[in-house]
Amino acid sequence: GIGADKFVSKVWTEGKKYRGESMIAGKKSQALFDGNDLMYNWEEDSTTGTKISISCMKEIGDSFPKSESTGAGENNVPAEDLGDNAFDNVPDANCQPVSSIDFSLPAGVTFTDQCAELKTQMESVKKMQDGFKDIKIPGGGEVPEMPAGLPEIPEDVSL
Repeated sequence: GIGADKFVSKVWTEGKKYRGESMIAGKKSQALFDGNDLMYNWEEDSTTGTKISISCMKEIGDSFPKSESTGAGENNVPAEDLGDNAFDNVPDANCQPVSSIDFSLPAGVTFTDQCAELKTQMESVKKMQDGFKDIKIPGGGEVPEMPAGLPEIPEDVSL
């Protein structure tokens, strides 16, 4: 379990497609992957959800400068390589064949494109950074990079 709450998850697969549902603290969350590019997430009884494109996220990731590998994530096994025994070592796993799987999206749920929102945010940050290029410091020099991990200035504080 997670804390005092029990976490229960069910996943149905067919080829590369999957549908999942998780129950945490009495709330049911749903997920669906179309087997090609789109992942959808929503909560039961909600009118909103999110969708994200795997290719869009890869495109965003590829837009960042490459750095030395940290070793993190290098041992991940691609989903297509998991095979029939993928869940053999999962505690309390109970795998059974089913006759059919519903891969349809729920009616009445509007999905927000997370990748499009992320691209918009990245463009805004770039415009802001471009605006800093013209700042002149008395006596010469450049505006230094802000160190990572600094706390943000509260909105109600004026400088």
